[in-house]
Amino acid sequence: MPRHNQLPVTDARTLLAAACWLATACGAADDAPAVDTETSSSDGAGTTDPGLDTDGSDASSGGNPGLDSTDDTGGAVDTDTGDSGSSTGPVDLCGNGELDDGELCDDGNSDTTDACVACAPATCGDGYTWPNTEQCDDGNRTDYDGCDANCTPTTNFVFVTSTEQMPGGLGGLEGADTLCNDLAGEAGLPGDFVAWLATDQAGPTARLEGARGWKRVDGRLVADQAEQLLTGVWHPPRLDEFGETAVLGDMVFTGTAPGGMPFASTCDDWTSTVAPNTNAGQPDGGLSFWFNTNQHNCNLPGHIYCFGTDYNDPLPLLPAQGRTAFTTDAYFSSGGGIESADALCQQEADEHKLDGTYRALLAQQGASAISRFDTNGPTWVRVDGVPLVDQAEDLATPDWNAPLVVTVDGAHLARAVWTGAQTPDTPGDAMTCDDWVSVSPEQEMTHGVNVRTSALLFDSGTGGCHYSDLRLYCLEA
Repeated sequence: MPRHNQLPVTDARTLLAAACWLATACGAADDAPAVDTETSSSDGAGTTDPGLDTDGSDASSGGNPGLDSTDDTGGAVDTDTGDSGSSTGPVDLCGNGELDDGELCDDGNSDTTDACVACAPATCGDGYTWPNTEQCDDGNRTDYDGCDANCTPTTNFVFVTSTEQMPGGLGGLEGADTLCNDLAGEAGLPGDFVAWLATDQAGPTARLEGARGWKRVDGRLVADQAEQLLTGVWHPPRLDEFGETAVLGDMVFTGTAPGGMPFASTCDDWTSTVAPNTNAGQPDGGLSFWFNTNQHNCNLPGHIYCFGTDYNDPLPLLPAQGRTAFTTDAYFSSGGGIESADALCQQEADEHKLDGTYRALLAQQGASAISRFDTNGPTWVRVDGVPLVDQAEDLATPDWNAPLVVTVDGAHLARAVWTGAQTPDTPGDAMTCDDWVSVSPEQEMTHGVNVRTSALLFDSGTGGCHYSDLRLYCLEA
């Protein structure tokens, strides 16, 4: 099965020591240094009405551990020294099919899915999923982190289907569930799945009764409980069963209205292609926008969401460390220059006792928004502990892991925001209201919406510089 839930061990010495530490039959390596293998994780643009003000209910690759290494003369290179000076043996010979000193096995390959991984017996906790033996392997033997000490998943997967189908041609909930389970099986995802679809009688959360804890196939956490799915997911469910990102603009029909209730039409419970339009969402959306964005015709192709239902372990979010980011609660009006935008960010940070200097993520003529910040420092994290991106430099592209829907006081709210450019790393031009001093309705600026994690987060349309009902993205410098 695909190794979606793994933390690859990129150093052969570390992996070998870890395997010895975890295995009971390791007498040959009793003098190897103990290695702690446990890791944890914190876990179509156009002119629009920018006056969006809603709570959301209204609308490593791992290295090859068996890598042979030679010097310029073709001789073996000794690469077995570590911080302790201890040696685990000539790992440069791993994969030659012969049992050399320091090796516990050698099957003549560097395959990480068989019984011998990096010349040590495959074992739970080595970071590689062993097909037909393990269902997951996240590189540790810790319970309650999605993959337990026996390498059995304790967190349900959620994905958006890679295929499209007509909502009215699904064959009811049974046909939709069959589709979800067939696709999950093709991708090697364990467990039983149901489609996130409402019926005329009940919303989709009723289909998740008894289940708890969902994550995407890349391991990013989506939600702990079903109620959270309706109000504020940690990461939008924008990946399909193979881990590919859904195409921007693709609709995912749900039949679900704000608050999780059934929409007026569910395509006759997913059996009619001539029924009135049903409701649909965008998979890159936060709050309720992932399931409730606009309507979808019952005879036009679209995707569906599939949720696992086997597990009910709590799924706590471990807050990430980094620089703080938030969307302002107060409106910002052009007229005072970018200095006034920075002042608003700093004021809200000070009022809530946040340390540090804060600036607005705004473009200026000839300068991009991200150029105002040091992208060599720590990444940016929402005030609820969810990181926006893995590395600070990743914020430059409009492809974030999580939407910046959280205000400085921790509220999750949908907001239209001033940006001044198409992307965070695009220099501003005429769309910056003369560097935020113009209030003329004849001049325009670019704005985004904070509920999205792709292009629309920075460029969802344009509006006049006289607008006074937009907010700002604020980042710690």
